[in-house]
Amino acid sequence: MRIWRRFTRTSSSAPRKSPSRPTEDTADRRLTGFIETYLHVEVAYGTLARLKSTVRASSWCEDVERSLARTIAERSMTPGEYCDLTFIEFETDEEMYAYLEKLHAFLFLDQGELPLPPD
Repeated sequence: MRIWRRFTRTSSSAPRKSPSRPTEDTADRRLTGFIETYLHVEVAYGTLARLKSTVRASSWCEDVERSLARTIAERSMTPGEYCDLTFIEFETDEEMYAYLEKLHAFLFLDQGELPLPPD
């Protein structure tokens, strides 16, 4: 299933989950918002490093981390879908996923440095 559909799909027949445990759809919507806000072309080239502590302290941090890790593992986003959210173009899936893996490690695992998207 492609990430765009996974993030925008809503179903009124889906069972309700407890508010204390967000659903996958909630986590996916939070990831979409995170990507649009923090990984957008105007932010991704440097400002994100200063926002790391804000992201880590947010109430939605765990949802975003879990959804991003799942997206990377399932490879469920295309470079075109990522570009639709961020205006950043990747030539290949491999290039985009290498970036997302480094970004995940930097933001959520305190490993490495902030990766820069392609020029």
